Amino acid sequence: MKIQEMIPKSPFFLFCLLTLGCVTQKEEAPPASKLRQRSVVVQNDLAPGTPRAPLPAPVPIAPAPAKKPKRAPRTATPVAVTFPPVQAITLLRGKVLSANVDLHFAVVDFTISHFPSIGQKLGIFRNNLKIGEIRMGGPFQNGNGVGDIIDGEAQVGDEVRGLDQ
Repeated sequence: MKIQEMIPKSPFFLFCLLTLGCVTQKEEAPPASKLRQRSVVVQNDLAPGTPRAPLPAPVPIAPAPAKKPKRAPRTATPVAVTFPPVQAITLLRGKVLSANVDLHFAVVDFTISHFPSIGQKLGIFRNNLKIGEIRMGGPFQNGNGVGDIIDGEAQVGDEVRGLDQ
């Protein structure tokens, strides 16, 4: 088989052929005989038998700073938590849409709340002051209800809510 036929058929051969040209030989270390040796001559100024000068006194090392005493681990102390009073969201509230003072009845809008039961007594409030009382009757349609004014008076815009609220 010729080399020209093997090259296209064998990518491995092509790889080997390319890498063989890139390999270099490592340089060997020179033999010990060719290394230069260095020698260091230490001269001593003192004649033999002469006493040496005393070493300088050691420098005192500053003492380490005092460690702060460790604190005792903190323990959790119970804290009394008080919450402000919360008003219930599902309160019975309405607004006077129209009132007839002569016939003592009022039309009340309950679209922001649920309907009261028939015959239930509710308070009429103006500026958070109770000014009257109403007994709800029927009919209830489209979020509106009609009630008889029992005590006090009612004007358009007054608030109607339960007596216990």
